Amino acid sequence: AFLAQELPDWLSANFPISTDPAHSYIAGLSMGGYGAAFHAFTRPQDYAAVGLFSPYLFNGRMFDAALRQSMTE
Repeated sequence: AFLAQELPDWLSANFPISTDPAHSYIAGLSMGGYGAAFHAFTRPQDYAAVGLFSPYLFNGRMFDAALRQSMTE
């Protein structure tokens, strides 16, 4: 909930940034790449693009569940 809701709300309240999903991007390096991919697949309506830099994506059940969920929507 923090990364998906609280942090974007705080950032838009404290900095002059757009809240439009067409201007929102998420990126991560290594394990952060996994987190960015997870958020991008589970909340695709919130991001225009995702950047993954040396991500670890195939750790089994967590990413597979997010991928299956995104494919059925």
